[in-house]
Amino acid sequence: MKRLWLFYPENDIALAHGNPNFTAPAAAVALHRAGEMLPIWMASAGDYVLCNGVDDRWLDDIRARYGIAADVWNHRDYDCVPTPWGWSAASRKVFENIGFPYEKLPAQAEIDRYRDLSHRRTAGTLAEMLRAALPFVDAGAEEVSDLEALSAVLADGKAHVVKSPWSSSGRGVHFVYPGRTGQVLRQASGIIRRQGSVMVEPMVDDRMDFAMLYYMKDGRAVYRGLSVFHTDTSTGKYTGNLVAARDILAAAISHRVGGDTLRALDTALISALEALLGGSYEGPVGVDLMADPDSRIHVAEMNLRYTMGFLSVALERVVPSGECYIYEIISGAHVPDEAICLTPPSAVMRFVLRPAGWRTIVL
Repeated sequence: MKRLWLFYPENDIALAHGNPNFTAPAAAVALHRAGEMLPIWMASAGDYVLCNGVDDRWLDDIRARYGIAADVWNHRDYDCVPTPWGWSAASRKVFENIGFPYEKLPAQAEIDRYRDLSHRRTAGTLAEMLRAALPFVDAGAEEVSDLEALSAVLADGKAHVVKSPWSSSGRGVHFVYPGRTGQVLRQASGIIRRQGSVMVEPMVDDRMDFAMLYYMKDGRAVYRGLSVFHTDTSTGKYTGNLVAARDILAAAISHRVGGDTLRALDTALISALEALLGGSYEGPVGVDLMADPDSRIHVAEMNLRYTMGFLSVALERVVPSGECYIYEIISGAHVPDEAICLTPPSAVMRFVLRPAGWRTIVL
């Protein structure tokens, strides 16, 4: 059946609030508005994208150039499957507000279960399961619910990362160095008050970021692709993805993670995800991983939603065979030469795909 796609990048913040009437921060609203047509690159023929208007010239151009066969929703056809970036009480409310009947939407108990599974403690559990199966996986995430316990963990003389239970794209992630814990303890106080706890884990220096993507259906985890992405090393915030064929992406990370490691990870992840989520969740799963200089693997987080990695896998079809492009978000209206504009013109930000140049492959 055809889908109605909703770009909802604020979903993790909405999960933290747990309120169907949640109001997103201004920056998240700007990201949503600028990127609301992104799902059209993931959609199948006959699908719709929910948006508040679109530049017809841009839409006609990408249809002609790239064979896009999805359309903007006409606000009349309800014979489709609601497909948000991720489910929360707030994203369900969006579909309620446009008239979707209750029976086509997840029940509150299902939303509550998805919220609980999206807590970062689930990623910690996944890491422990992988460590039990694979000798090259490390684990060590700890959930802490009071400042005294957190202060004791941070006093061991090592660098740590403190994370909000629900957050995304590096937001809610705080890097903590020995002797410099005061500010993070103050920030953690607010997080614990609002979300009940924080997650603490060892910092991974000189890391390489990648993700493995799956789709849960009928209790089974089906592999969907590999995501190789950049983050700001000082903040952990997402900055962009490589877009290329899977073998090129695997080659891009081969100096840290070889083919045997990726295959072993895939097998172990499928088993762990089915044990952890089977019967409890259906939908996309992105497992963000880090490889350290010793080729040891660390679980950064697990996203029960679509990610920019899923978008990048879908964009592979527009990249010339054998080449590598970069997907990124740029500020302002200027677009680099040779870039493909993935979203309509905007003075605030643009989502673009541009040739990477082979020198950028080594991360």
